[in-house]
Amino acid sequence: MRELLDHPEEGGWWGIDLAGFLLTRIQSLDGRLTPAALDPDQAIDWIRRNELAWAPGCSDLRQVVPWDKLRDLKTEAELVEYVLAKSCEEVKAAEAASERGSLCPFAARRMMPLGTMEAYGCSTGEGLDSRRKSSDGHVHQGAALPLEVTLHWIADGITTIGGNPGELGLLPIKDTDQVEFNPLPLLMLLRALDEDCPWLDEGRSLSLFVKSAREDADAWDELNSRLNLSGRFRQRVPAYRELVEAKARARNGWAPWRYVAMLRSEAILQGAVSQRESGLDVFVEQFDRLRAMRRVQLPPGAKAEYLRESIANHVARSNHELRGLELRLGEPIGSREIEQRDVEKDYLAALKGYKEHIKQETNPVHVTFPWGLVKSRSGSRRTTAHWRFDPQGIYELVEVLLDVIESHPSLADFIDGIDVCGLEEGEPNWLFAPAFERFSSRTAHLRPVPACRFHAGEWQWTPLHGLRRIAEFLRFKLHPDTPRRIGHGLALHSDNWERISEQPSDELLDDLVWTLEKLTEVDEASAALRRAVTRIVLDLRPLVYEDADSRAAPIEQILGAYEARFDTASLEKISFLHREEEGGLRFGDRKPVSSRSEPRLRLLAAHLGADRADAPTVAEIVENGMLPGVSVHSLRAILADLYDLLAPEIIDDVRWGSVVVEACPTSNVIAGGVRGYAQHPMEQLVSRGVLMTLNSDDPSIFHAWMPDELGHAEHRMGVPRRQVRGSRELGLHLIAPGLRDSESIAGKLDVAIASLEGQRV
Repeated sequence: MRELLDHPEEGGWWGIDLAGFLLTRIQSLDGRLTPAALDPDQAIDWIRRNELAWAPGCSDLRQVVPWDKLRDLKTEAELVEYVLAKSCEEVKAAEAASERGSLCPFAARRMMPLGTMEAYGCSTGEGLDSRRKSSDGHVHQGAALPLEVTLHWIADGITTIGGNPGELGLLPIKDTDQVEFNPLPLLMLLRALDEDCPWLDEGRSLSLFVKSAREDADAWDELNSRLNLSGRFRQRVPAYRELVEAKARARNGWAPWRYVAMLRSEAILQGAVSQRESGLDVFVEQFDRLRAMRRVQLPPGAKAEYLRESIANHVARSNHELRGLELRLGEPIGSREIEQRDVEKDYLAALKGYKEHIKQETNPVHVTFPWGLVKSRSGSRRTTAHWRFDPQGIYELVEVLLDVIESHPSLADFIDGIDVCGLEEGEPNWLFAPAFERFSSRTAHLRPVPACRFHAGEWQWTPLHGLRRIAEFLRFKLHPDTPRRIGHGLALHSDNWERISEQPSDELLDDLVWTLEKLTEVDEASAALRRAVTRIVLDLRPLVYEDADSRAAPIEQILGAYEARFDTASLEKISFLHREEEGGLRFGDRKPVSSRSEPRLRLLAAHLGADRADAPTVAEIVENGMLPGVSVHSLRAILADLYDLLAPEIIDDVRWGSVVVEACPTSNVIAGGVRGYAQHPMEQLVSRGVLMTLNSDDPSIFHAWMPDELGHAEHRMGVPRRQVRGSRELGLHLIAPGLRDSESIAGKLDVAIASLEGQRV
């Protein structure tokens, strides 16, 4: 069955391909385009445009798809019905034959909401060996619920639309069997299409929905009449399963065109908020939008209820065998003037939601809420008077979190550490080192000691660049007792050089300077390779270091300036930061101070203080002859040689440092650029002794939960069963380490909640 999964064109899959096209064909929302109007060229063009390299597809859609049969169907609704049924048959047949875990993520890549597939009888599957305890230690809060439920919560909580007064009074519409079914995805799409929310194509206008609504005047008049009326917060939205069941009933009770229009609206909206191509920029953009929508004036108790739903859904989707779960809260590092009470409110809502969940459980899942620092903008844009980078948001977020922990010691068990996530090519890693070191030193006395996590080596310019990013986190001067965890770490075993031409020249220089530092530890490095790297560094030097003295700086000073970035004392000496009396960090945006006695610091100050535009890319400097005698091809060969030499060294550093790498297979394939599950590096890394856990990352965006990921690991990634079992046991040991006794969780929650509310227990 591996051939079907790795080369799906041999197995057909035209139903899944065509269903995505039909559901997202916005011009036929009202069902008026007949099957006879189905254009194979138009459909094939859409499929190819939206196809990921690893997703199912057909080698010859013109020959495989029965176009004539489809065009002979009487109505557009019958066409969609037939194709959806066919696509679900394909998924069920493949799952039954392969036993390789759920294939629903494949169909979801075609923008088909999982609720639609389930309404047509296609289960999301339970993955491999799912009836065993497991944990999930890598989930970003806000992505733990299915798309439909998330959108329902957003819609219910919004009290303003595009800054204009008004509420979405979302009354349910009843089908012919008087079963309440609320087509909230339609309403959310109406909001998204508003001119003040331009995150879909301009052509997808509100007028289109008004036009398509006229065929069912009573229902749509009621719906539209509620858009500008005030109303109270409606009762709790239906759970995901209830939505699926209601949708299945609507399939037989609604007018066919109206049902198809609802499915299409969901698919269009899913296409707007889901990840459809590799790259963290897409994910961060959509995640920020969903986060902003969730935070808009939620009614009292709504945020806690959302957290409760997140936990309950995650447990249910993991067959109620989940024993440990991390839902990561957090803020973008660009957030300024965040106050302690803001963080306390977030944690109060999280703990109240958790408390409501465990009231219904005899053996509750152990949940912690680590705090995330989100890199959501480019670090190369100048936002300060004297420096290229601004770390104050990082310092403030960490200081506020430390104040929260010290003010509420009972909260420590539920926070369990910090994380950096978001755009990996954004702010550089060294910018976070002083804050991480301070957090580590201030929390090392706690038991268990909070962990420091860092997303690294997930979405890099080159494998060598990702390897450096991983190595940089390892050089942070953390307390010996502080656990370290790396998010994804795909660059530890990678051969994806597709982005080399896009890499900025200053990042390339840092890669090469780092390799010169590391090559001193590698006996196998040839003199010729060292000379080639040195020559390129000297050629890049004037492109990155702008003042006259810096352009002539010797290699030793460049190496010293790179190393000094990770040293808080050195950053103090050049006035990049200063430590207050109580030890807190502060960025005052002071003028750089040059140190004549330490040329490396003078070079560092000049580099970090340079007022310059974005660096030219590798393609630009090669085309303009700025690297004499070097082509992109020859540069790649040199970087590949360096990677082959240094990857084993960094893997050893990870292994001997007991650093845990968090693997998220589906996320890695979709966002991390891994070319299919069979190319995921987990099997190679665990065979080298790297500690790895399996996680879901962002299940509502990537449409894969823990049972799916366990099945992918063994049956599609080639990870031996004993290693999958070892990964699961490691996760159970690491996640929520302070909540080992299920009976005491409620008591600890009561104490922490009372502390946040200013009460005594």
